[in-house]
Amino acid sequence: MSVSFSLSNFSLLYDILQECESCISIDRCFSLWEQYIPIVDNQDSLSLNILTFNIRSFECRWNEVVLMISSYRPDIVILLETGNIQSSRYQSIFPNFQLFYQKGKNKNGGVLVLVHTSLKVSRFACPIPNVCY
Repeated sequence: MSVSFSLSNFSLLYDILQECESCISIDRCFSLWEQYIPIVDNQDSLSLNILTFNIRSFECRWNEVVLMISSYRPDIVILLETGNIQSSRYQSIFPNFQLFYQKGKNKNGGVLVLVHTSLKVSRFACPIPNVCY
């Protein structure tokens, strides 16, 4: 197997090896490299993970939602085509989320938005079916 570097990658590797060889100890090398690590006050605020799923009946597939939440750990979950549900019934299943439900016009309509409790949100009243904001 043949491996080749671009000129910029080779130059970077060369610099890293030079720095490593010039240091007295590995601790000194790491302390030298630490100055290049960006300082972030709150790493939790760097990203917002949103999961959306056209569920086609929440009553039949809520267990899949639980599995996806435990696997991907999203901050916000948007479920479409939920059908008519009792959101208060599911609060115990999703204790770390605030639930916002908007009924749809037909049996397959409806939107359920789950927002992690670490996020501050408020719901605006909206009389339009299938819209939740």
